[in-house]
Amino acid sequence: MCHKQTCRPSSALRESARLPAPPASHIVAPLRRALRCQSKDLSSITVSEAHGVTLHQSRIDYLVTAEHSKQCSLFEFTVAPGFNTGAHYHTKIEEIFYVLEGELDLRCGEHTVRGGPGTCVFVPPGAAHAFGNSGSSPGRMLLITAPPGHEKYFDELRDLIAQGGKPDPDALANLRAKYDTVQLATLTPG
Repeated sequence: MCHKQTCRPSSALRESARLPAPPASHIVAPLRRALRCQSKDLSSITVSEAHGVTLHQSRIDYLVTAEHSKQCSLFEFTVAPGFNTGAHYHTKIEEIFYVLEGELDLRCGEHTVRGGPGTCVFVPPGAAHAFGNSGSSPGRMLLITAPPGHEKYFDELRDLIAQGGKPDPDALANLRAKYDTVQLATLTPG
């Protein structure tokens, strides 16, 4: 039950909170449902109900957007083999990548890791970063961006990629510049 913009757990939830946390690899299933606490009620959205975009074989589901939060956006990103964002950085946006399933290539600064479930990478503003999937099967991760609104970039990126083939580098650079993104390498849609 939620009161005055604050979520208060039920007694059953408080009791379950005393149990030890499961290993990180077992936290995947509960994250399939995002809960949104609103001023008068508790609402939830399953990933199958989430609005989102498809970029070739990759899928981005919008779990929390600027419509819901003034602080951040939350996405579930299914990353197809061959997909790579290309290195880029933001001057104001910070991001968090959290791998749920499979393995993904995550870069922040000069460090790149091939991470599996439970791998978390924080990207502060100004840090060059990228993520991709050099494997042969899809990977799945949560992507948190702050401030919110990055879903607008994904909507326009979908439209650009829908034109077929690799996106025009100039058009991609213009799109990225519009959304606080400085392109260092080009995107590979996979």
